[in-house]
Amino acid sequence: MIVTGHAVDWNGTPEYQFWMEDATGWHLVQNYSPNASWSLTLSPGSYAIAVYAMNPDAITAGYWNQAVESTVILNVDSTVSLSANPSATAGQSTTFTAQAENLIDPVYQFWVENPSGTWQGTNYTSSSVYGFTPLVAGTYRVIVYAKDPVALANPSDAVWSQCETVTVAPSVPSAAAVTTSLSNALPGFATPNVVLLGEKAWLTTVVTDSSGKPLANVPVVFTAVNDTNPSDHVTFSDGLSTTVVTNQNGVAQTPLIVTNPEDESNGSLAFDPSAVTTVSYAVSIPSDSAMTPATGSVRFAALEPPSVSANGALLQNGAIPLTSGTTDTLDSTIDFLVPGVASAMPYSISLTSGAHEATIKSAFTAATINVADLSLAAGGSAAVSFIPNGTSTPAYTRTFQGPMSEQNFGIQIPSDGPGTLTFAASGQDVFSVSSITVYPSGAPATFTEPALDAYLAWQVQPVEENAPEAISSAQAQALLGSYYSASSTYTVQIPVYPEAGDAVITAMSSGSIAVQYAYPVQNNGQGQNVLAPSGTAMPLPAAIWNNALTLSGTNPASISSSQTGLTGLKGSIVIPAVDSNLLQQFPPLLGEILWMPPS
Repeated sequence: MIVTGHAVDWNGTPEYQFWMEDATGWHLVQNYSPNASWSLTLSPGSYAIAVYAMNPDAITAGYWNQAVESTVILNVDSTVSLSANPSATAGQSTTFTAQAENLIDPVYQFWVENPSGTWQGTNYTSSSVYGFTPLVAGTYRVIVYAKDPVALANPSDAVWSQCETVTVAPSVPSAAAVTTSLSNALPGFATPNVVLLGEKAWLTTVVTDSSGKPLANVPVVFTAVNDTNPSDHVTFSDGLSTTVVTNQNGVAQTPLIVTNPEDESNGSLAFDPSAVTTVSYAVSIPSDSAMTPATGSVRFAALEPPSVSANGALLQNGAIPLTSGTTDTLDSTIDFLVPGVASAMPYSISLTSGAHEATIKSAFTAATINVADLSLAAGGSAAVSFIPNGTSTPAYTRTFQGPMSEQNFGIQIPSDGPGTLTFAASGQDVFSVSSITVYPSGAPATFTEPALDAYLAWQVQPVEENAPEAISSAQAQALLGSYYSASSTYTVQIPVYPEAGDAVITAMSSGSIAVQYAYPVQNNGQGQNVLAPSGTAMPLPAAIWNNALTLSGTNPASISSSQTGLTGLKGSIVIPAVDSNLLQQFPPLLGEILWMPPS
């Protein structure tokens, strides 16, 4: 065989030096000379041939670092074979062994193709043995590459074996129990597995043996088996099914999320009642087809925009009077919209006197009020009634007379339509309700339960609005009605989405502000606020924004002011996250609240 080097030297004719590596090491086989070729006779084995080229003047001067070099690998009758057990068991290690012939200090790289057709390879190492643990049953293919350590890490300088086939059977694990749970249900909603839309439902599965010991390295498959709202997209990390291997604690965990193409972001799903959905899922161990899969469901809840009241009176057009130097209160109710699966929703009240209301917003086949404590003194009384929507007469009433003391019992409400439950107690009697169980009519359905007051946070901060935009006289007249003046020109400012609140219409006369009006806006479904198609304009007093407003407390919040005028309040929903050190902050649900003097 003849090995030939070729170099370009712009300052003369280069000379060449040849080195060869064989089983005994590196040897100089031809020193620098004008001869660019070297002839050799090779027996079976692998050889590395390095050729150096230098300018003759550089050789004379001993400038060896100016040499350029190139290496070629020659494999003569070099081979590598692979031995593998043709059968294996999922979850149990099997060994592949390689044997190279006619290679100098070979290094090996193993490649394995799993049953789904994906190849995965190791790095080149000097080890000829590779331990591999198949995760799932099926047919695997294995191949090994071998090469000289100085060869490039590609097939051109390597030799490779035939593909070996390994058939992997399902394992028969010693697993005795598979349990599944939801890791981040909404506070107070853990039992019915309720998660707020837009948030990931982290499903956790624990695999244990007959003694209760956790089993590691067990492949667990999560599969969504139905979605009650087909317009939503339900996905695990790999689609409707995903595989997770248990850790050293026998735990496998995966997120499940619902998306909707009509919503701009997952977060906006929290405020989309039409996206309410229930997802059922199954958890199985593929290596043990005899083990019964564990099943569960996740109900994804939405939020209903809160109703806001000041001193018990619902706000009209988002504005209430506030007299300077006085203190007022602001209260609200936030509801969760939950898919209709019969279960107890948290609804905690404890009355010693007065009345309290709860709303059931869907028809139901049955409902149960779960009473924690009803303690009535002699002469005392308590009552519960249900008034269907559109009527003023209770369809169901039950009255309790003292003396009596009863704990942990249920009051059943017969089938009816949506309506209002009223609880009442007199004197110092105790009427404590822990939850309400509702069996909605139809499947699926939705109903609401009041959220905890701690979910709402107020802040004194004006709503961000866009720049004033001119509107035509015809549009101004349509919006303002009798307030319209032909002698004025008009502009409008609209809150920037996702903020909510009234738009401000400004009437200009002789270059000055004549009067301003509040007008309702709404989201157009595309992440933009627009003027509502119908609404009533409300004149605003000629006053600057009042920055002297003081806010304290959460719900109800106490508001006091040292002067009259306008200001803005925002309300936000804050849901505790899985990590107790974190909070999930959602866009403002309650936007601008305008405060004004009584006049």
